[in-house]
Amino acid sequence: MKKSLFQYFQIILNSVSELKGYFSFYLVIFIVTITKVSLNASNNRDIQKLPVSSEVKSSMGSVLGTPVYATWIMVWVGSTEPWFNPDVYNGATMWVNNTWKATNWNDNAQVNEFVQNMKNAGIKIIICDLTNGFNWMSKVKYIQGLCAQNGMQVCVAANYKGNFVTLDTQAKSIYDNLAGPNAPNNTAYFQKDGKPIIVSYCSKLQFDAAQIYSSVTRDYFNLVWSSGEDSQPDKWGWQLDPKVGTVPSTDAMFVTSSIKWASSVTPGLWRKSLAWLDYNFLIARKNNPQYIIVGSYDDIHERNGWLIANTTGSDPGMQFRDKFGAISTDAYYNRVKEWTSGANISSIPSGLILDGCYNIRNKKSNLALQMRSGNGVAGSLLEQSSTAVYPMNQYFWFYHLGNNTYRIIPLTTGLPLAPVEASLLSNIKIEQNWDLDVDYQKWILEQTSTGIYALKNKLSGKYLDVYPAGTGSTVSGASIIQATKTSLDFQLWKLEPIVQLVSEVTEIKGISDQNDSQPYIYLIDRNIIIDNLKGITELFVYNVVGQLINYNHSTTESIQIDNKEKGLILIVLKLENGTRVFKKLFVK
Repeated sequence: MKKSLFQYFQIILNSVSELKGYFSFYLVIFIVTITKVSLNASNNRDIQKLPVSSEVKSSMGSVLGTPVYATWIMVWVGSTEPWFNPDVYNGATMWVNNTWKATNWNDNAQVNEFVQNMKNAGIKIIICDLTNGFNWMSKVKYIQGLCAQNGMQVCVAANYKGNFVTLDTQAKSIYDNLAGPNAPNNTAYFQKDGKPIIVSYCSKLQFDAAQIYSSVTRDYFNLVWSSGEDSQPDKWGWQLDPKVGTVPSTDAMFVTSSIKWASSVTPGLWRKSLAWLDYNFLIARKNNPQYIIVGSYDDIHERNGWLIANTTGSDPGMQFRDKFGAISTDAYYNRVKEWTSGANISSIPSGLILDGCYNIRNKKSNLALQMRSGNGVAGSLLEQSSTAVYPMNQYFWFYHLGNNTYRIIPLTTGLPLAPVEASLLSNIKIEQNWDLDVDYQKWILEQTSTGIYALKNKLSGKYLDVYPAGTGSTVSGASIIQATKTSLDFQLWKLEPIVQLVSEVTEIKGISDQNDSQPYIYLIDRNIIIDNLKGITELFVYNVVGQLINYNHSTTESIQIDNKEKGLILIVLKLENGTRVFKKLFVK
């Protein structure tokens, strides 16, 4: 009976189109470090009474332990390939052996340096991409030897193409060369649930069939799944659906900088984004899965890469650019290092809002902004709408650049907002377009009242408005423009937090540490108590991953914390003079 079932699956699987891509694997041990707190008994209740300090460590990331990370590598990129160019790869050069050159995994000096770079970035597990064939097994064995010397491990990603004979052949090769008892460095092959793993790159249907299939060699391994663009729970790579992003799971989550709206035949719909990487890392950290997969170290072509590279000559969608929009050789490498360290995620301090993801809603129409048509095309126009094309189409990432100047990036496209053709004129529509470090892609926030902001283009001096200029519109689908400043509410915007990077260090000004009139923050049971509200205009409460869990703009003396929130929380008090005060508390 089992045999006929497998034959049935074989017929189905052979009709499924092959996917193309890669997988990256990432193990996390999520440790929460708890600082000492003073507990005083009062009326049979536990109370923390902590005065606001004049020196604030405000990153909730700093209390996270350092997890174990993994990444893919494309071992097939090298001098044995007929298309290989020793000087450049997809328009990019990599910093190896103190010079800029093309990636070449056949050069052991490069391999040694790459492995060391990954280790320095906190990587513990390297997933070797053999989805295009097993001709590079000898190189994987060499890399496994380096991992054995450096306290790291490897595993293999393979594509069995729906053929169980191929699956058995691949499993036997991995077992004999890398994972079995006679393999020279078998302790450096990664295991999950008591068995070595194969990262199976295939359709979900093919993966489900491979999970059921049983044979001597297949049963040596546990399988984990990876595929192309679709986002599903427990996925171990290789791309994400930009409409969905990484999917919460307690087992595995994939994070990447790659935003893929179409295949490589339309390269303008495939690009990388630092904001997309940050967002997916934040969601992964919030859900604390057992495994997190982080892109592919050396992947320039499919936009998963994060090595040190000069991508000036690459297509716009392949280029590595920093939060300012400028070409950067190390922005992605350094950002991954920040996330893998479990410590602070850097941002430029003292902005009106924290770096992170927001909905933008017009004060007059109460309609939210989104990209018209909801796709990733450069040049798409910004509109207000009563209905999202899909929910994340209304997500916008803000990066503070200093002096309340921000870049605003539609999260699922990775392309910053700017007036069409960089115009200085009024009544010009707003579009998304390719990253550049230019003033017309930057916006100055001006706070007009509590939680309400005007957005002024840095180059033109014109304000974000609803078409037509001077009168505006409450109609869903109306275009968003820049216009000369008016007193109308169409130029005012509510920024509704989704998730933020809480990483500033702020010096407290305006609250005295010298007398009894200073505010004290109490935690009584699950209630935050503030015994002196003088000078406080707003209160924000964030959980350990930077997610806003409470906001109050008409500050009261008591804020209740939801029962599902436990551990460290960050309280941000905004003062009349515009500065912010940070305080950490521990919630049982």
